[in-house]
Amino acid sequence: MDDEVAQLTDRCPHGEHGQSRWGRLLEADPDAAADTAILASLTLGELVYNIHRLDPNVLQAADFSRVEDLADPIEFAGFAHRIAEMGAASQLGAFSNLRGYVAEQLVAAQLIEQGHLVEFPVTSNQAGWDLSVDGVKFQVKNASDLSLLHRHFDMGYDYPVIANSEVADMLARHAPDSLPDWADQVHFVEGYSRSAVEHVTHQTLDAGDDLLHPDVPVFTVMLVGLRHLLRFNSGELSATQAVQEVLVDGSVRAGLAAVGNYAGVTIGLLVFGPAGALILGSALPVLSRWHATSVRKGLDALVRSDSYMAWDRDCREAQRALIAVLERKLQDKAERMKQRVPDSSDGVVGRYLRWRFDDELRFLREAWCRLKVIGADASVPMEEAGPQLLTWLSTSTLHPVVYQVPLRQWSAIMSKRPALGERVVETAADVGKKAVDTGKEMFGSVMGWLSERQGRREE
Repeated sequence: MDDEVAQLTDRCPHGEHGQSRWGRLLEADPDAAADTAILASLTLGELVYNIHRLDPNVLQAADFSRVEDLADPIEFAGFAHRIAEMGAASQLGAFSNLRGYVAEQLVAAQLIEQGHLVEFPVTSNQAGWDLSVDGVKFQVKNASDLSLLHRHFDMGYDYPVIANSEVADMLARHAPDSLPDWADQVHFVEGYSRSAVEHVTHQTLDAGDDLLHPDVPVFTVMLVGLRHLLRFNSGELSATQAVQEVLVDGSVRAGLAAVGNYAGVTIGLLVFGPAGALILGSALPVLSRWHATSVRKGLDALVRSDSYMAWDRDCREAQRALIAVLERKLQDKAERMKQRVPDSSDGVVGRYLRWRFDDELRFLREAWCRLKVIGADASVPMEEAGPQLLTWLSTSTLHPVVYQVPLRQWSAIMSKRPALGERVVETAADVGKKAVDTGKEMFGSVMGWLSERQGRREE
């Protein structure tokens, strides 16, 4: 791309020398930028941890039993996700199938460690035998009872069996003269048990699925709790408000992260495959932090309890009193400034000073117009009007001493704003009370109708 075109596309639409879009995003919500960096670091750490949780034997077993290249951790993550999304019956079948191949890999690993030469058949569906040990072909069995071994030898296979350690316990409970005829053809490998196979298979499948579902919602709630704990320690929140903020804010952000992960994994698998699911499933929950503030504002606008409406009325009344004081002080300052305008007979210096004083008066007029706008629109929530008024005060050129008393009164009322959690509880209680009252009215109407009908019947 041409350098000049690239610079134009990276500017604000309304300004020639504006910030880049990324710069505006960071400046708009610096806390969100810090949270995003922390969440990204935690998510990356969990991805690395889950990759190291994958047992190589399970990956090799899945790769040997399937056409896909499941030895790759990302491809295996997609495979594990598909199993996790199956119904109970299909999931059990897929797990049982994989468990058999995992048993073969575990046995092979143990035998190789003992110095044996182990070979696998060319295809995973080789009939009769599963692996060759020093040239002798064996079938590996992961049995829960002896019936599986009975069926194997009844089918006429001459291949000996390597069985899990639980089978040794089952055979040991038989008297020497009551052992099955095939007992001497069953061999065991130290460390190979059914419980070990199930554990490593479950753990690796869970780790593979977790690759596509990192615990961003948990990280988000932890981060929200930490931020509100710092606000509580600094005196910004009471203990009750801090708990309510953690519950409400954490629920909003954790919900957004969960939705982002679900959407990212679904879209990624459909469009890009397991690699896309890994990237989008991890990135979208982290980036959802940028939308938490707007969702929280939407909840604030929806939940308006009686206590909140009373607070809003008191706050607007205090704001109007503060604005009235500010208007009077602006007018008083303008009148005092007009008295200092030099006479027109003072030549060039006089004209210059009159121009400077006129400019100051115009600024006061503009400040007055901005102040009228802040107090005129009653539809603007106090949560937005308050910061606007504070920003105006910082540039009004009025000394704080002239509005200190009404500002303190307004600030005291602003600090009593009901938290979102309190409003949710109050709104739910009101809805419940109305539902009970409506139920009582309906019950009374029904009973009256039944009583009237019974009277008519008696007549």
